[in-house]
Amino acid sequence: MEHRPQKSRLKTWVTWAIGDLDVHPPEPGSASLAIMVCLVAGLGMLLGEFHHIRGSDVIKGVWRLTVHGAIPLAAVVLWMGWKSQWARWVGLCGSFCLLVPVVLRLGHEEGKRIFVTHPEWLVVPAMLGIVVLLAGATKGKVDLESWGLGLGDWRWWGPRLLICLACLVPILILTVSASAGLQEMYPFRGPGRRSLTGLMLQILGNGVDLLGWEFLFRDSCCSESPGEAIRSRR
Repeated sequence: MEHRPQKSRLKTWVTWAIGDLDVHPPEPGSASLAIMVCLVAGLGMLLGEFHHIRGSDVIKGVWRLTVHGAIPLAAVVLWMGWKSQWARWVGLCGSFCLLVPVVLRLGHEEGKRIFVTHPEWLVVPAMLGIVVLLAGATKGKVDLESWGLGLGDWRWWGPRLLICLACLVPILILTVSASAGLQEMYPFRGPGRRSLTGLMLQILGNGVDLLGWEFLFRDSCCSESPGEAIRSRR
């Protein structure tokens, strides 16, 4: 009686759990792409997690969007569009804009309080840099969709999102209404405890912060076409 190897059985279980895993031989140039991804992701996390800033929740969210999301975006635009003169120079201009708040945070004598007194020194160059980078990607024909920067198949996820929200929001409202402990605990800090406007601004800041994390993982870690990314540098 023939017995199936244990390794083959394990592979069957893994395939059942997460689907088929395509195996591709490494392409020339893959090492440089991997190094770029690691450096960019590491830089974003370093700046976001170990170089905090003081300020409102919105300002904090913009800072983390800048270092977690916009810096990886700049790396993708420059990497994929380097052969296009437009994408290259526009990408460099956008990257320079992003460097302004980073240099101010790291080098200014006020340190983490720099954007409390001058929030425009963060918001203006960061937003300008992101807009410039997106323009460079569009004009330079950089496929950001392949890096996860897009709406995806909204016809698939849109209805499912609405169904989840329709179920989740009433449950949360009823749960919080029935629990005095939750009402006392949340929102647990800052202006969100004092006014509805403060709560909305706090939620906005958290949303911008999470958008930065999405950019970090999608830009740096979730390319759907690494082969195309490698070949774009040849």
